[in-house]
Amino acid sequence: MRVKELSLLSRLERGTILKHFKAYTFTWLVIVLWLLFDFFLLKGAGNPIRLYMDVFVILAFILLFISLSIPRNKKGILKWIALASSIFMFIYPYHRWDSKALFPAFIFALLAILIVKGFQNSDFILVISDGKSYLLSSEKPELALKLIREAMGNA
Repeated sequence: MRVKELSLLSRLERGTILKHFKAYTFTWLVIVLWLLFDFFLLKGAGNPIRLYMDVFVILAFILLFISLSIPRNKKGILKWIALASSIFMFIYPYHRWDSKALFPAFIFALLAILIVKGFQNSDFILVISDGKSYLLSSEKPELALKLIREAMGNA
């Protein structure tokens, strides 16, 4: 196994996910486009739970994608996006279906908090080897890079 590139994701320019993980990006895009189609044109086939889940999954994917795409020094914007998404997830079901649909909004808010905390407390290491890209997570990325380089030197 030959390592071609080893770098911290937070130090790379935007678009890294698009560049190195095209299949995942395409999959996310197809799912979000389908859910947008289902939400706006099919109206969830008249099923309010399906409509709500469309919004839930769209916002969760967007939040996850943004968290993987922006540089670490701009993570403050991620907090605002998570907050705005969470507020929308409380307002939308309350407006449409009254308070009986608010429980999933709490789940979404917890998910948003976990995504923000997870991406603020750890960094991602991009490893490109033999034409494949791998993403590793570490709370101490510089130490992890050092250990990986040492292991590569000893191999």
